Amino acid sequence: MIQLVKIEENTIALNTNMTSETFAKTRFAEKIKEKGVLAELNGNKWDYTPWTFDSTEEKDGIIFMTGTAFRGKIASEILEAGTNEEIQHLAKILCGVFEDSIETKAPVANIGCGGIIVSDDCKKVLFLPYNFWTMAVMSAGDETFSSSNGIYINQNQNRESAIRFTQAVLVYKAIAGIFPFAEKDTKKRSADILDGNYIFLKWTVPGINKELISFTERALSAKPTGFPSNAFDNYRKAEITEEELLKFYKDAEAAASIKKKKVQSKRFVRTKQTAIISISIATAIILLIAGNLRKTSLEKPTSKSLTSLETLEMYYTALNDLNVDAVKNCTYGLSDHIDAISNIFLKSRTRSMYDRQSDTMNPAAWLIKNQIRHNIFGLSQFYIDGKEGSLLVEGPRKNTKPEPLTEEDGIKIKSGDVKKFHVTYTVLDTTGEDLLAATKTHDAVEVTYMKDRWVVSKINTVAETTDFKLSEFIEDYLACMKPESHERKDVLAARTVLMEKYFFISTVHEIDEAYQYLKKISVFNFD
Repeated sequence: MIQLVKIEENTIALNTNMTSETFAKTRFAEKIKEKGVLAELNGNKWDYTPWTFDSTEEKDGIIFMTGTAFRGKIASEILEAGTNEEIQHLAKILCGVFEDSIETKAPVANIGCGGIIVSDDCKKVLFLPYNFWTMAVMSAGDETFSSSNGIYINQNQNRESAIRFTQAVLVYKAIAGIFPFAEKDTKKRSADILDGNYIFLKWTVPGINKELISFTERALSAKPTGFPSNAFDNYRKAEITEEELLKFYKDAEAAASIKKKKVQSKRFVRTKQTAIISISIATAIILLIAGNLRKTSLEKPTSKSLTSLETLEMYYTALNDLNVDAVKNCTYGLSDHIDAISNIFLKSRTRSMYDRQSDTMNPAAWLIKNQIRHNIFGLSQFYIDGKEGSLLVEGPRKNTKPEPLTEEDGIKIKSGDVKKFHVTYTVLDTTGEDLLAATKTHDAVEVTYMKDRWVVSKINTVAETTDFKLSEFIEDYLACMKPESHERKDVLAARTVLMEKYFFISTVHEIDEAYQYLKKISVFNFD
């Protein structure tokens, strides 16, 4: 397991896992002043101030980001190896900071305990800058990612419910002595979280108070309530009789058996449903393609002749446009991603069959079209290794017989070569009623050369969703966008206003590419 954070005296160093060449390529040095948060206990309340790294240094060919802070320890290390007393005290402190950040709306990022530093006296808590920490932990391998980040976070929850989940994990660890979802394989752990595959807190230690049990069970199942005040005070009965203890162990054993059967049943049903859904989706797509597009396999796009970067952009272009064929033809081993995109594609086509005005547009095209009944799905703020990427790369058609690429950056390519990229973007989705979900996403991507072309072969994702009221966003859009206009100057003027309130608005480059996209699909008049 890689050690990501090192503390020496008053200096904190973050291992970026990047060589100087890669670090320069990503241009992260230009963003060194990205802010983390320092929380300091002032009497009975927490004060929050921005904190940044202030320099970089190279050790053994790897770039470390360094900053001045205080003597302390990494929260995850205490939780993994501390005494019961140390773990309970730390959990109480962190739960308190998280609770205060919810109440005061302090900009504390839920980054997992590997990116949290706690002073020796527990009166200072440092949350490292989100993007730098995420970049480092995602590139460190699944074991390090899980231990430092994954076991504390439910990636499918937004800010407050995500924090409640982390609070519940801390409470559970402090009381039960183990993590509820301790699996170090991210795919398996995600399945455990989905199925609630853990031992309920009430069956780990006898005599725990009901309020704390209710909070942890609801928070870990994505139905959180408020954090109980004085959660760690008198959290269990002081005395338990031998009779009560015997009954507890008997009931706990029975509960564990029932839970195991329920999880097995859920997974069996889900496996069957997934198979049925996949067949239905595949059938529907085949019918749509056969009935409307009449494509042959030779007319479909391929990543052959593209560079590794262009192949990566082809994949995200396909995601942005819900182009299932393109996704299939530039990836390998990503069936889960293909199924997810196919499902969204099918739902959007079904809606548009009933109502043409409810077509699904990518975010930049939606801004241009000026048709508020259109749904939104796609990417904005799209960057690859810190540089703005293109969402207009489709790949050549197979029937054009593109030549395979033989070298890249002056180096000959061979089968099995791998290129790694760090991709950031926001996914916008309006599939919910009066809901605009904006999911900030970090992908650690591997692109592999297989036989005669590059394919996207691995994606590890960290994501955080913020929900907005769609009706409020539309109201703000209409207030700053000239009625019935599709003019670039009007779209850019509206963009400037919206950017003051919404972090996810498409870049100027994305808007310019969207004009090209709309012209290509024959929306010349944007009606």
